[in-house]
Amino acid sequence: MRLIGQRHNGSVAQVALAWLHAKSHVTSILLGASRVSQLNDNLGCLKVQLTDSDLKELDEFTSPGVQYPNWFQSRTLDQAVADALKHQLFSL
Repeated sequence: MRLIGQRHNGSVAQVALAWLHAKSHVTSILLGASRVSQLNDNLGCLKVQLTDSDLKELDEFTSPGVQYPNWFQSRTLDQAVADALKHQLFSL
């Protein structure tokens, strides 16, 4: 996020808030400013214009990982058994 912020002359907080602001399904953003300087920094997100490539990069960076049990099954998969099951299912 720092690199994206540097490209747009903005802070990490501004990039994060601009990313949320660009999402059509986000209806409100709560600012967590406890000082006026933080509020001013947060409001600076409105000046950060993220590109499609920036948005894609942020989406990929924040996408959730594969959930259990899927990650476990992929690590313990016996390829010969998987192939046999696949063959059996398609031959039915």
